Amino acid sequence: MHIPVLTHNKIMRLLNINNIICIEIVDRSFVFYTTNNKYYEIKKLDDVLIALESRGFKKINSNQIINIQKIKRFDKQTGVITYINSQFSFIVATRKRREISEAVGNIRQNLE
Repeated sequence: MHIPVLTHNKIMRLLNINNIICIEIVDRSFVFYTTNNKYYEIKKLDDVLIALESRGFKKINSNQIINIQKIKRFDKQTGVITYINSQFSFIVATRKRREISEAVGNIRQNLE
């Protein structure tokens, strides 16, 4: 079994629980120790976002992070994102629409 954790420089990893030597509780958070490293519990959505942004994910509202590379269509007026298989659609917060529009445009330019 693996658990998601953060390294000291906020890189997300999946840690095999068989490699854990001990777990320390520091300021109500878990610190996982292995033979060579220590890893930190992921507690906030923003910590997950930091780890995923370099892989094409963006936060679109207070509750959702999406994979920009899987978007089929983005309507700037309504803020609705439709995915490739059209099975999912999400609404982007008004304050995030410009950022998402630019990210979608950048992905499309890289594909051409």
